[in-house]
Amino acid sequence: MEYRNYNTEYLPLSLNDDPTYSDIFITYQYEVKYGIEEDTAFDLFNPFLIFGVEKSEDAVVVNGRLNIKSGSNFEKEYRETVILNKSKTLYSEGITLSELRREGLIQLRDKIDALLISDKDLFINNGISCNKEEIKNE
Repeated sequence: MEYRNYNTEYLPLSLNDDPTYSDIFITYQYEVKYGIEEDTAFDLFNPFLIFGVEKSEDAVVVNGRLNIKSGSNFEKEYRETVILNKSKTLYSEGITLSELRREGLIQLRDKIDALLISDKDLFINNGISCNKEEIKNE
């Protein structure tokens, strides 16, 4: 499985056990992009900010791709995107971008994991299993 320089906490849970077949190749990649709104001088003259109206919003976009190939010419790719936003007010910056990034990566993991679970029969029909207990029971 190709999964370099990433925290395994963000790896889809269905893939936590390495496949026992040597001819299966799994690639999991993700990319995080930040959209940050800077504060402006006009914020100083906005009376609504005193009442807690948001002054700007930051966004984190997480794109993920999981590719599964086998020697029997089976290939399946999953792509998912998660977009999270946070609002800033005069009194609070909200959660940090690091916390927002982590939440986005966990949501991405869970979305891809749900797709893997829904395609479980497809993988079994092609002789692929990513869960060691399932292999023992076959």
